[in-house]
Amino acid sequence: MNEVGIIILNYGSAKDTVSLATSLRDHDDSLHLVIVDNFSSNSVLLELREFVSKVDQYTHLIENSTNEGYGRGNNIG
Repeated sequence: MNEVGIIILNYGSAKDTVSLATSLRDHDDSLHLVIVDNFSSNSVLLELREFVSKVDQYTHLIENSTNEGYGRGNNIG
């Protein structure tokens, strides 16, 4: 069985990111999800941290200390 990982780049919208991650998780609970936050506000980070703490061990959050842009943000993931 092959393992599949998906990188979700986030900036400024926890609602959309959580919705996407939830949909992916509902479709296939064996996916490895890496959410890379590209230096969003503290309130967005709090929502993402809360979401990740409630899901399984296959979902991870990386918090960038600066906005790295689209390409570098994905590469970090």
